[in-house]
Amino acid sequence: MQWLGTNTDVNDQRSEKKARRATEKQLQVVMESMSEGLVISDSSGKLLHWNPAALRMHDISNAEEVLTNLRSFARLYELSTVEGAVLPIEHRPLARILGGEQLHDLELRVRRLDREWTRIFSYSGAILQCGDDKDLAFMMIKDITERKYAEEALRDAKVNLEHKVNERTAQLVAKSKELENFCYSVSHDLRAPLRGIAGYSRLLFESYHECLDEEGRGFLKNIGVATTHMSSLIEDLLSYSKLERRKLSTTAVRLSSFLPQLLDQFKDSIENARLTVKVDDLRISADPDGLAIALRNLIDNALKFSRFAPEPAIEILAQPADGYCILSVRDNGIGFDMRFYHKIFEIFQRLHRAEDYPGTGIGLAMVHKAMERMGGRVWAESELGGGAVFYLKLPLYSTPTAVIPAVSASG
Repeated sequence: MQWLGTNTDVNDQRSEKKARRATEKQLQVVMESMSEGLVISDSSGKLLHWNPAALRMHDISNAEEVLTNLRSFARLYELSTVEGAVLPIEHRPLARILGGEQLHDLELRVRRLDREWTRIFSYSGAILQCGDDKDLAFMMIKDITERKYAEEALRDAKVNLEHKVNERTAQLVAKSKELENFCYSVSHDLRAPLRGIAGYSRLLFESYHECLDEEGRGFLKNIGVATTHMSSLIEDLLSYSKLERRKLSTTAVRLSSFLPQLLDQFKDSIENARLTVKVDDLRISADPDGLAIALRNLIDNALKFSRFAPEPAIEILAQPADGYCILSVRDNGIGFDMRFYHKIFEIFQRLHRAEDYPGTGIGLAMVHKAMERMGGRVWAESELGGGAVFYLKLPLYSTPTAVIPAVSASG
């Protein structure tokens, strides 16, 4: 008997199968471990695979509950836009992918029809060719419910904030109008009787001077001093109220030309003081009128509180510091106790007797308000009997542009 046969080496085939099974196992492990949902369908719409994350997202505890096609799935789940428009089956994510469309982060609301359950998912997917003329649809799902609820809460908070801002703005407009009416009243209604008091007391003093004794003449003089002080107080109150309403015009201010114009307003009173000014050629970003108001009040205070010094001295310096300019106004006057520092920038607060150092108690409040509106800062250091130094901090101006050094005469 004769035997005929062939020998075939199957080692390569076994190795290929083994490698393919290992790859499939690795792929299976990856899909099972994904935090995103993964749904795989064939070209006919048959649902071939749901990974565990996709099952959890759809509140399915048993893989056997997974429905096999789009229509059976539609009997259990309703899909709609985030705004609430219900989608027909042909417009659902998997149907669109099977139609050749590539999806990227399509956000939809998903609702189970058999019970109270709603989530918001983001869908991405495409058709992949797997060889042997077999196309598979891969769809990735992310649960973005918490994020969308947070976004909605943020939008609601923004709407509420805008409402509150509008409401607050309306209140501020009303308060501003009320302040304007008050200023008008102060300017017109209070000045008239004050002028009457000043005028009649002056006539009484001049016409009946000989009829009055020394005490009576002293009373009339006190009335004159009081009306003058009241008039100054009204002027300062009006100036303070205007600070809130005046329009800012921030620009480049060259200190080397700005300060000489400002100091020219003090040329008579500054003759008796030793003045030192060192500002180099620094330019700062500020509102010229607001800066003039702040510096004018500080210089006026420096002159006033140092007038009893043996040799009154005023020093104005400007130094750059980390993109800012620190302006300082120093005097060698009476100074103040730092224990009362918290009061000095408050309106009507005085640390010295009006008989010794006349004033309305509004000047430093105006300095603080002017710096606050320009986005700057003011602070002070002092020692009782050892003078005081006030600092102004404003940003340096770095962009080349037109320089406006003009100073308003009125502030």
